[in-house]
Amino acid sequence: MSRLVAALSLVLLATGALLSAPTATAEQASGATSFTFGTHNSHRGTARFAGFADIICWQEVALPDSKRKLVANLSGYDQYMEPGLPGQVPISWRSDRFTLVEGSSTQAASRVKSYSPPRYVARAVLIDNVTGRDVAVYNTHMVQGAWNDRRKPFKQMRQKNWRKHARVLRRELRQADPTIPVLACGDFNRVAYLDLPGLKPIRREGGRTGIDHLYADTRGVRATRAWTTGNAGSDHPRLVTTITLR
Repeated sequence: MSRLVAALSLVLLATGALLSAPTATAEQASGATSFTFGTHNSHRGTARFAGFADIICWQEVALPDSKRKLVANLSGYDQYMEPGLPGQVPISWRSDRFTLVEGSSTQAASRVKSYSPPRYVARAVLIDNVTGRDVAVYNTHMVQGAWNDRRKPFKQMRQKNWRKHARVLRRELRQADPTIPVLACGDFNRVAYLDLPGLKPIRREGGRTGIDHLYADTRGVRATRAWTTGNAGSDHPRLVTTITLR
């Protein structure tokens, strides 16, 4: 009798393990996948770099010390960042969850010695290691002082620089692979969402817009309201949402 009870116990344990199997199996079967997606301006690398989302867009990580600090502090993450770009906007992702398919950096605005480094649009196409689905992530940082009420020198030049940057970003998004869902993020330095082709803004909890933005593809992508998770030593709050690819 005791052997029979032991055998039945093993069967029940095995059945329970199957019933409580990781949700990744269900995701793999359905093709749906969820992950967190965030953005943070590091305030010229003075912020504490931490893995606060599965995919993270960074701004103001241009100096070599900032790059080294980013890599050293993000254990379990991989990064896309082109060497030698002074307007660096890296993209990080959890290495156990995503793998880089390809990356590129496109200059969106030239350096202006008086007030702005060259500006770039970074792009990373990632494959989800669970479902095998691709997602394209675009990150950027537009010139500051173009649209706020503060008295900044070269106001008209800043606005011209900002508009040129927006045109390049839109061009890059129009050229995106239509079969891959797209996400965009960054410091847009304007308290108004940008009209981006094929994308919708991910609005914040509480209704505030802010200058840091997240955007999601209008096709087959669901996003929660974005929330903030503290500044981590920066003058910008970290902004996060949960993305579901259906």
